[in-house]
This record gives sequence, structure tokens and C-alpha cells, in this order.
Amino acid sequence: MGERAMGMGTERDNREWASRGTWTSGGTRTIRGTRTTWEPEWMSRDDEGSGTMMGVGLVLMVGVLLTAVLALGNVLHCKAVAGTAADSAALAGATSLYESVGTPCAVAKQLAKANAAVLDRCEIAGEDVTVTVRVKSRVPFVGDIRAASRAGPRDCVAADP
Repeated sequence: MGERAMGMGTERDNREWASRGTWTSGGTRTIRGTRTTWEPEWMSRDDEGSGTMMGVGLVLMVGVLLTAVLALGNVLHCKAVAGTAADSAALAGATSLYESVGTPCAVAKQLAKANAAVLDRCEIAGEDVTVTVRVKSRVPFVGDIRAASRAGPRDCVAADP
């Protein structure tokens, strides 16, 4: 009885094990006719479905990364649109001021609207027109993208001899 408790078994048990199958080098018993491949010790039935979960995790990770890249791309696009709208509005306002055609801020507002932006501020200082525009971003929690630009005649500076 003491041998059996220690896992040694009787001679009859040993013969029964020998007739059913063999022990593999990895520690897993292979019964004749039911398993033909060697299975390492670290693999067990507990790992079934882990490949599916790994695949789901990878798909989710790719989805999150793709969403982040698209959000960053939208913010950069809005920044470019805001910069273009601000530059165009400032140049149009300065041209309007220089040629005395219409109100510079009204012309700047019209051009900003044509460039998918909203004119926030328009200031005239001497012959310079400074505008600030904003573009609405489609990314949640980002808010509006703002850009500012100044245009006017270039100062003439005498060259030093």
C-alpha cells in the first residue's frame, strides 16, 4: 500500500500502463491510437483558444493604431487648411487695404469662409492686416485648430554702403 501511495503502483498496474501506451520525453503520456505527435510539457489543454484570443488582440491593436493615425492625419489636415485660409485672408485684406477696394476685414472674412475657415479676429495696424482663423476638427476632444497670419507691404530699408 505504501508503494501505491507514492505512485509506484503494482506490477499489474505497470503492465496495464505498458499495454496502453508509452511515456514521451516531454512528460506527457501518449496512448496508442489516440495521439501521434509529441507534445511538450508546457503545452496543455488549458492553452486551447489562446491563438484566437491573440488574433482578436492583434486585430484590436491594429484598429486602435489605425484610429490614432487617422486622428493625427485629420488634425494635420486641419492645420494646413487653417494656415492656408489665414494666409489667403491676410493677403486679400492687405490687397483690399492697399487698393482701397472694400473693407479689408470683410474681404478677409469672405476669403476665409471660401477656404472652409471662420475668421476670429481681424486687425489693421498701419498698412498691415493681421487675421486669426479657426477650422473645426473632426477629432473628438481636440477642439478647433487656429492659425494667424499678417500681410502688408514690405518695409523699405536702405542698404548700408
